[in-house]
Amino acid sequence: MKAIVLAAALVGHSTVVSALELAVTDVTVVDTRTGALAPHRTVLIREGRIASVGNEAPPADATVVRGRGKFLIPGLWDMVTHLSWTRASAIPVLVANGITSVRDEGGDLAESAAWAAAVTAGTLSGPTIFQAGPMLNGSSFNRYQYAIGYGEQARGAVRLLKFEGVNGLEIERRIPRDVYFALLAEAQASGLPVGGKVPIEINPSEASNAGQMTIDNLATIYDGQFRTAHGKDMSEAMDAFLRPGSDGDALFAILKRNGTAALASTTSSMHSRQPVCRLCKYCMVRH
Repeated sequence: MKAIVLAAALVGHSTVVSALELAVTDVTVVDTRTGALAPHRTVLIREGRIASVGNEAPPADATVVRGRGKFLIPGLWDMVTHLSWTRASAIPVLVANGITSVRDEGGDLAESAAWAAAVTAGTLSGPTIFQAGPMLNGSSFNRYQYAIGYGEQARGAVRLLKFEGVNGLEIERRIPRDVYFALLAEAQASGLPVGGKVPIEINPSEASNAGQMTIDNLATIYDGQFRTAHGKDMSEAMDAFLRPGSDGDALFAILKRNGTAALASTTSSMHSRQPVCRLCKYCMVRH
């Protein structure tokens, strides 16, 4: 907890004094890849970015945060947030838990833009907000989903969202196959990364090869074509899919090759008998 609180304190300082230098002194830095601890370090932040990690004294004009007895980790990402659903009260809570950047999906663009501007200006304590705009779907099932249409309508919607200033796009399960590929092509031409669910008419390998950057809510890889192929034998099929040397390994290799990030939710699918940690293979973690 001390590590997360300190990371959150760092965000608060760097947002307000982003043009100056911030030094966290005598802190234990946690290597989040290996778990190794580096005690008594000074971490220098310049213009909102980590400039150095070492043992040197902080610059005389730096704002100093004393880190003795605390642990420092990099700021965390929450790649799937719905701020228009949770409202503005959630934004400071994210920072309080060490989350310094979020990808906001399925929200009101004007509302999200106002919050992002307030965070940048330092009038609201919160993470950097990357706007993905409305959830793009074949049909709209709530006020934050947008029915993307067909052909040129889908391409036009992508161009409009680009004009409105989104940082990327988020797709849902009900997008038809031909619309999906038209949307991906237009997004790539517009320089917009695409993430979201695996549509029912698409398999995960196709999504990755087409340039989808993230697969959100990991259980969606078992929807659509996988479910159609295995029907009532889902439990056995999912367990077999996760075994070493199975079709799952071939999918993981494709995701890794294409740089497609798979985002696991906090719960596993109700159909699988495997423990949650087995599903971490989709995040390129091997046990």
